Amino acid sequence: MKKCIFVGPSLAMAGEQYTSDIDVFEPAALGSIYRAVTQGYEVIGLIDGFFGNVPSVWHKEILYALSQGCEVFGAASIGALRASELSVYGMKGVGLAYRLFKQGVLTDDDEVCVLHGPKEINFRPVTEAMINVRITLRKLRRKGLISLKNEQTICREVKNLHFSERTEKNIFYILKQETALPQKPNGLKNNRLQKDDIVSNYLNHQENIKQKDALILLNKVKQCVKLSDKQHIQHWEFPATVHWKNQFDLELSDIPELV
Repeated sequence: MKKCIFVGPSLAMAGEQYTSDIDVFEPAALGSIYRAVTQGYEVIGLIDGFFGNVPSVWHKEILYALSQGCEVFGAASIGALRASELSVYGMKGVGLAYRLFKQGVLTDDDEVCVLHGPKEINFRPVTEAMINVRITLRKLRRKGLISLKNEQTICREVKNLHFSERTEKNIFYILKQETALPQKPNGLKNNRLQKDDIVSNYLNHQENIKQKDALILLNKVKQCVKLSDKQHIQHWEFPATVHWKNQFDLELSDIPELV
């Protein structure tokens, strides 16, 4: 079986995790999944994707992959978003980010959006994903290191930042502002919460949900075996609309090759 994944910043800090039987491509854009199908990939893992000034991967091309009998997994970033929207059609989501979007607990794309560097530095992220901030703060509150009020206020302040402004510097500033309280917040173990304590605690308990989810997906792709034709039977027909035909039949040259 030919297997591939589309990944960038979500695994940039994880070190080498790949195996020789999985082809690794940069974050997906419009046409990436379609290209993978036409090149014979039967198992496709979607983790990261381009957006903004680059057209994003279409829902429709994922449906096309599923209609061709491909196994398509999604997690961590745009993969979690697309899987939460297309699971009813057979796309398989994994990980916490996927579950939170699927359940409607999270609804905004910016929860998983980050700025990152170029391919030359392995798409290293330069901002923090909101979902990572949320889960880290929840962990601190459950350990009694911040109060529920602190958690809620910090989440709100970081959420109010544009995703491109969620830098370590800005997050630490908010942490210090919101937890340097003159009185003991309810539920805290310590009598006094110093400004530097919260930054230290945050770093010591920092969660990287996107990386964890991406590793789960990678393991799923590694373990995936070829399904029988019977297991690929679906109860819907792929709608090859005029818009689809115009893009992929007439303007396919606009779509870059897989890299």
